[in-house]
Amino acid sequence: MPFNAAVIDVSVYQGSIDWQQVKAAGIYAAVLRAGYGRYAKQEDARFAENYVNARAAGLPVGAYWFSYAKTPEEAVLEAQVCLQVLAGRALQMPLYFDQEETSIPADSRTACAVAFLDYIRANSPYLAGYYTYTAYFASVDIPTIQAHADTLWLADYRANYDKTIPRDMHQYTSSGSVPGIAGRVDMNHLYRDFPNENKEDTTMEFTPLTGKQLRCTSADKPKCETFSAPDVNASLGALELDRTYPVTARGGSVQVAGMTGTWYKILVDNQEVYCLELPDGRCVVEDAPDAPQQPDTPAVDLTGVLAALAEIRAGQEEADAKMQAILDKFTAAGAALAK
Repeated sequence: MPFNAAVIDVSVYQGSIDWQQVKAAGIYAAVLRAGYGRYAKQEDARFAENYVNARAAGLPVGAYWFSYAKTPEEAVLEAQVCLQVLAGRALQMPLYFDQEETSIPADSRTACAVAFLDYIRANSPYLAGYYTYTAYFASVDIPTIQAHADTLWLADYRANYDKTIPRDMHQYTSSGSVPGIAGRVDMNHLYRDFPNENKEDTTMEFTPLTGKQLRCTSADKPKCETFSAPDVNASLGALELDRTYPVTARGGSVQVAGMTGTWYKILVDNQEVYCLELPDGRCVVEDAPDAPQQPDTPAVDLTGVLAALAEIRAGQEEADAKMQAILDKFTAAGAALAK
């Protein structure tokens, strides 16, 4: 049976989301608005919150960036800011270039899309996707977009939309209703199982490891994350910057968003959880410092002390003998007087 899963896409306009309810409602994945435009201050106000909470609920996530770029140069600036906002976060779904702004000149749209998509593909591990709606898609060079995008996501709310345009995800309404979200939400059919495309169905066997510790070394988002299981969808939250955590066992290597890392069992406040060491400086496993050594006790020459004790003992024995002689004399004197 062809793959078909329910996906939502959300932004700040959905407000505070109960992601556990969303997951329980059967939603397979979520695409989060990371931001829009050419400035970091245009990061979506709920992106960081949605990312952490969606991951904690066990949902694979992707992201999209709403574009206003009217030139390829502006599109590159948007791509740079987008990656700055993402800050290396792992995505299980693609990163989409959202192009639907009608003020963008029609003859610049394809070039802008290509510039953004090429920059993402050249400078990040993410799958680069293109999003728009069917009528807008008619104003771009479809074969060129397909050549520079890893995947297409199209919106068309009609019952009889044009199915000849290939797509891996189809947005069919903006008026969906999902438990955990107040108000309307965009709903999509996902036809390609991105989260499991490169996932190996293997069980890692952890080996004992001593004398090591894990340390979070980067203040950038996100910090080292902990997981309830060796699975990037089981996030529990972030470790504290520069705090060290005892490593209890080492596991196998996995690939996350194109980055290979090694799983470790660690102790966090006496609870054994998992952490993924990635080669980007966020989390490092290092030698644990040895137990503090007790200061050496200086050697003491006891020869003189022993000699002094022997001399004292000899003197004491001589004094005892003299005292005994005196007592003997007193005893003899007493006996003489008695006669």
